[in-house]
Amino acid sequence: MFNTDSLVFDNCRFQDGFLSTETAARLLDKSPNALRIMVCRGRLKAFKDGQRLKFRYRDIKDALSKKGAF
Repeated sequence: MFNTDSLVFDNCRFQDGFLSTETAARLLDKSPNALRIMVCRGRLKAFKDGQRLKFRYRDIKDALSKKGAF
């Protein structure tokens, strides 16, 4: 299981507490398209920035702790 306190997670680049789809997908070990499907099905919360999806840092961190739920 992924350690949510690891330096890799804490040092990832994000602005204003938000992660890009690609960064969030990498952290969750999913494809960007799988993340979009999860958002569409209501399993993961995302925000729109123009046409792009952004994910809150804390939502991704929470999802990592419940990874079996996906």
